[in-house]
Amino acid sequence: MQSLINYEETSRVGKRWTEDEDNILVQELKTKTYEEIAHEHKRTITGIKSRVISRIIYPKYKETIEDNIEEIAIAYNIDNELIIKYINKINNKETINNKIKNNKETKSNKTEINKTEIKQILEHLEKIDNKVNDLDINLSRLYNKIFNIEIKLENYNEQDKILLNEIKQFLDKTQN
Repeated sequence: MQSLINYEETSRVGKRWTEDEDNILVQELKTKTYEEIAHEHKRTITGIKSRVISRIIYPKYKETIEDNIEEIAIAYNIDNELIIKYINKINNKETINNKIKNNKETKSNKTEINKTEIKQILEHLEKIDNKVNDLDINLSRLYNKIFNIEIKLENYNEQDKILLNEIKQFLDKTQN
């Protein structure tokens, strides 16, 4: 292809088609041969036929789901096999692009789901952490109250001592 660009007659080979070029091509197909069109667009005959198939024939074929390639080939003076080859190539490319698009959408959706799930988990963990902190504060308060009760009681019986000891042991275990 690089060597074709070096020649004036084919200097536009491989370059993007403009919208104006496409519009002119449609008009030229009515009155000119592929050789004349290729010469005026500075492209190859195969390049012109490829553009006709991809931009004119394929959309019509896809829209009407015409299976009669022979009629299309005669109408546009392009070989059946070339039309079939390009239609298959375009179909394959569309299939691959759709799979890539669907894969990206699926990954994007999974990422959004994962972000949402992670956010929910973090919110739950924060609530749990707050509850644990509240429990810890309440246990400390309870421990202090028991300690204060122990100090205030000067005369308490043996059963009271045992009960206070058990409560202290319990609180010591929960503090750890």
